[in-house]
Amino acid sequence: MDLEKRVEILENRIDKLESEKMKENLNGLKVGDYFEVAGTKWRILDIKPCGYVCLSDALEERKIFDSETNNWKLSSLREYLNNDFYKKIADEIMGKNILPFGRDLLSLDGQNEYGDCTDYVSLLSVDDYRQYRKLIPNIDKWWWLLTPWSTPCNGYEVQVSVVSPSGNINNNNCNNNNGVRPFCDKQTVRVGIKPKSEKDTEKHMTFLKRINTKEFLLWMIKVLYAILRTFITLINVLRQVKGAMKVVLDSKQ
Repeated sequence: MDLEKRVEILENRIDKLESEKMKENLNGLKVGDYFEVAGTKWRILDIKPCGYVCLSDALEERKIFDSETNNWKLSSLREYLNNDFYKKIADEIMGKNILPFGRDLLSLDGQNEYGDCTDYVSLLSVDDYRQYRKLIPNIDKWWWLLTPWSTPCNGYEVQVSVVSPSGNINNNNCNNNNGVRPFCDKQTVRVGIKPKSEKDTEKHMTFLKRINTKEFLLWMIKVLYAILRTFITLINVLRQVKGAMKVVLDSKQ
């Protein structure tokens, strides 16, 4: 068996070990618990057969919904969450563990002009917010929902539903800056020790702060794998240099 084939087998084994480790880390987590992924604290709002329904704390940077439309499907905020922010999460827990899920873009007044879409990372809708309200404490900023206040057929093109610091639902123009709270389904997530309560969240430890034997071994395998990939690259470079030198020597004969 050649070296590259061995590396491919090692890659598959690393993926399997990571998935098993993440599933073990989820054991015992329940609705209302917090965990940390990609430098952001998330709360489990629901547990479904396919995975965990999670809402993030507000991101540090406020963002506009879009410069000109209240249609979530076409918004710049959706583009950001499903690309740059998605990659940030995927780098830590692997993209296959972030599940796509459908989003209903029904407006607050019942217009279905915008239809629906599928996201990997989304925002809560007004209906989601109502459903999980008891698990969503008030925060000291306005933050976006994806639900349009109404739609162009009713004369509304830029008004979007938002949540106020007091927890009420209001509307704001799409080009204003408001808080962003990512919402998604995760099949498995990499977390550290289980926080016993919201007050205990600060004691929550990630891999870099608390190392157990299995995590350390997985980390060592990743390091060795990176070294092996570098070694293969060097071998290929040396082969190319050797081939070039042979061509030069043959041309001088």
